Amino acid sequence: MLFKEPKTKAGKLLRSTLIVIVSAFCGSSVQMFVMIPNGMTSGGLPGIARIITHFFPINYALVYYAMSMIVIIVAFFTMGMAEVRRIIALCLTYPVMLFFFEKLDYSLLDSPDPLLASILIGVFYGLATGIGYMGGFSSGGTDTIARVLKYKVFNYMRAGDIQMVIDISIIIVSAFIFNTNVALYAVVNAY
Repeated sequence: MLFKEPKTKAGKLLRSTLIVIVSAFCGSSVQMFVMIPNGMTSGGLPGIARIITHFFPINYALVYYAMSMIVIIVAFFTMGMAEVRRIIALCLTYPVMLFFFEKLDYSLLDSPDPLLASILIGVFYGLATGIGYMGGFSSGGTDTIARVLKYKVFNYMRAGDIQMVIDISIIIVSAFIFNTNVALYAVVNAY
């Protein structure tokens, strides 16, 4: 169902809905059930949200949601509504699931295990991103920020290279805020 393109409008809507839900589930569940309980971080918006919530006692899901809305607004004003349509579904669904999962107080791992946590984070983020891209969706994170920067400033660079620089920068800042091991594990999950 997720892999074949349906012929009917109802089938296309159902496929898109499933893609958004599965992608948001994979990304948000790994953040709430693996990354945060194990004291880990990552690149992208989750890494920025972890840095902000480290310094301020603010709800993680709320911080993530606010950053997502900022990315949507910036994308709208720099690249137009066509681009925003591709990110809005995941950008709204993802934080809703974060809010829900945050209330569950659950950890997938029985005891802290940074290596296993890093591997799980990488696998689930990979699934979330891949499934979203499969349907033509974006989570509105650093991939969108990279496309905005490419469009407005660095048109000679590839968006993937810009995103890599952003994510590496977030991980480097994490090394100073959390510790070097946490940052190095973030490199493992990014790889």
